[in-house]
Amino acid sequence: MDLKAPVGFDIFGFGYRDVEGSKLHEGRRESYGESYGKEGDVIGLWIYLPDGGKPIEPRYLDWVRFKGQWMQLEEQEEKPRRMQGSMIGFSKNGKFQGVAFRDFAEGTYYACASLFTLPDQDEGASVSFNFGPYFSFPPPGSDLGLPPPRPLSDLDVSARKERSNLRAWKDKGEVRKKEEGAEKGNKGQEEVD
Repeated sequence: MDLKAPVGFDIFGFGYRDVEGSKLHEGRRESYGESYGKEGDVIGLWIYLPDGGKPIEPRYLDWVRFKGQWMQLEEQEEKPRRMQGSMIGFSKNGKFQGVAFRDFAEGTYYACASLFTLPDQDEGASVSFNFGPYFSFPPPGSDLGLPPPRPLSDLDVSARKERSNLRAWKDKGEVRKKEEGAEKGNKGQEEVD
């Protein structure tokens, strides 16, 4: 997707800009931390999501035929609620810049970066991500009274993936049951919720 806008431009992004070290969310810049951008700078992302939140992602149900075209049904997304106690912060070369954002909406969050080059710049730009477990600088967090931080590489995504597959299987089972019921009781009618 070619947005031509930095991370934090919309309601779904939270950014830490190199320019003036400002934070950015919903297209609004506010003073935050130190500026950065020298070759070799290491920017750390720290996010805390308290228990109780849920991922907000589209869930696909089953394929149906509509006006001669196959379409996949998508379950309507619930409106995300604010996660009291959630926090995002950044560090520059190991120095924690403080909490940048608090009490934001529950959902699924991904680390990302915006790279821009000057119009007359011949060489490109690059960024690399390190999801752990070994970092150049230790992550902050314990001094904030929160559980010890864990690198993304330590998270157990298999359990989440298993729950997701189980949910998808359950959804498909319900659709199948409805289709079987429709076939038995009302030939020619399809029931789609």
